[in-house]
Amino acid sequence: MKKKILIILPDLRIGGAEKNSVLIANELSDKNFEIIFVIKNNINEYGSLLNKNIKIYKLQVDKLRSIIFPLKSIILKEKPLLIISSMWPLTSLTFISLLLARVKSNLYFVEHVPLFTSRKYETNSSKFFMKLLINLTYHFAKKIICVSEGVKNEILRETNINKNKFEVIYNPISIINSSKIINKNDWKIKTSKKLLTVGSLKYAKNHELLIKTFSILNLKINCELIIIGQGELYQDLKKLITKLNLNSRIQIINYQNNISYFYNTADLFILTSRWEGFGNVIVESFIYGTPVVSLDCPYGPSEIITENFLGKLVFNDDPIKIADSILDTLAKPVLKNKIIDYSKKYDASIQVNKYLKVFNVN
Repeated sequence: MKKKILIILPDLRIGGAEKNSVLIANELSDKNFEIIFVIKNNINEYGSLLNKNIKIYKLQVDKLRSIIFPLKSIILKEKPLLIISSMWPLTSLTFISLLLARVKSNLYFVEHVPLFTSRKYETNSSKFFMKLLINLTYHFAKKIICVSEGVKNEILRETNINKNKFEVIYNPISIINSSKIINKNDWKIKTSKKLLTVGSLKYAKNHELLIKTFSILNLKINCELIIIGQGELYQDLKKLITKLNLNSRIQIINYQNNISYFYNTADLFILTSRWEGFGNVIVESFIYGTPVVSLDCPYGPSEIITENFLGKLVFNDDPIKIADSILDTLAKPVLKNKIIDYSKKYDASIQVNKYLKVFNVN
């Protein structure tokens, strides 16, 4: 009989944590585990990427706190060997469901973002409540897996959780065949230096800074920028692009499951986030040998961009400084094969084997 693993997420909308969970689930399924997803609603934008034999429970609840009793029922029905729950407060709520179900499943929490950094902007919770709930529930997890040392260290600084509870496993990557994508968008100027960024159009990603940086670059070199993403700041960013008279040079296009064409044809990837848990898009760029210029934001980029040939970390959020770093990087020869070789250590099969070692199962 296959060993059963329950993976619990708020939903499967486009996002780094969700994509990572899908990659991990597919690898575990290929290793002959029975994988079951539990999500709180119908949002499943990664359905086409999931292995067909993976079951999904959609709980149809509006609020996370409403998940406790439906999740308890699923735990009782499925009796999984392992439960993997991601993203606080769902992690803490999962523990409560497991406690009520009285099923002996090993519980693992996965944290994808710096919790206390993102709390101010992405949740309505008070810091006191967050610390209280984490301190009350995280002790009961077998392990707390963090996607970077920075995410781990922030939780350690802010809570009383024993450091031995933590493991750091970087996010997995998977190479998708770029020949399968049909592009409705493309670079507009064939002779330009092509700059790319990928990320939700929200405060954390700080696209406004990138657009202001690009306005400086545009005065110095022939360049264009594609921003791949969608979100609540779309109209604000479009207004800024128009104000700076950059409509002929900057495109914002919706995210697609396969954006390898853009990674493969970009001269440089740029990240100007205010914070990251890890920075999947940096590693995804490396798959195609594309160097990266990134702000040294909390917490992932400094753990990924560790060699000069990979690109550059910028320690100042001044658009002029970022533009200078971009120009410096574009002037250097690109060691494409070396960057691609570096990316291979993040391969999904390698990272999932690290999960299995933590789980202590074969």
